[in-house]
Amino acid sequence: MTEVLYIDIHTHHAGRDGDVFRVLANTEPQAVDTPFSAGIHPQDVNRLNFNDFLPVWEDPLCLAVGECGLDRRHLAETGIDKQTDVFRKQALEAEKRNLPLIVHAVRMVPELLRLKKELAPTAPWILHGFRGNERKCMEMIDSGFYLSFGEGLLRDAGNMESFFARIPRGRIFFETDAAETDIRRIYALAASMMSMSVKELSETVKDGFRKVFRYDPEQ
Repeated sequence: MTEVLYIDIHTHHAGRDGDVFRVLANTEPQAVDTPFSAGIHPQDVNRLNFNDFLPVWEDPLCLAVGECGLDRRHLAETGIDKQTDVFRKQALEAEKRNLPLIVHAVRMVPELLRLKKELAPTAPWILHGFRGNERKCMEMIDSGFYLSFGEGLLRDAGNMESFFARIPRGRIFFETDAAETDIRRIYALAASMMSMSVKELSETVKDGFRKVFRYDPEQ
């Protein structure tokens, strides 16, 4: 088997691709035959039934709960109370199973931080698709979040370069989400910004993945 150099923790494109290990973002209450995460996106809180996901989270290939979270863009049709209730329930299920939580937050960071303080989880929370300034980045790190960077890093590198290398190495993951971007491009840019080789970054991310997701991508 080809050595895994790149881990994509959140993608809508299934299947291993040579030296890339992928975790499929499963948005429906169904098990699949590849490592996956499963959860109710805030835009779907009125469409999907929380209880339908309970057996899915028991599947050995389910490595994380989510993505789930809070999204201000969808408040008109879902309401803050419904979004918060469904997110809280999923966070508690992740905690119960000691699974990481893949978190989605759009213009709702203060509310997210209050919920994290309220729930005080011991299971890791990963803010996926992070895009933001140094203040927001360090606020999330100080609050115990892991950060996952995707295609946005390629667009925002000029804004993040000044502080990216100061993010604790064990708190960083990478993803492609729904984009067609090659994860290798994201790793290459991140490694350059951190003044390390892609191989060094790969080993750091693999170590963090084994710890957080409790799964060996090379098994």
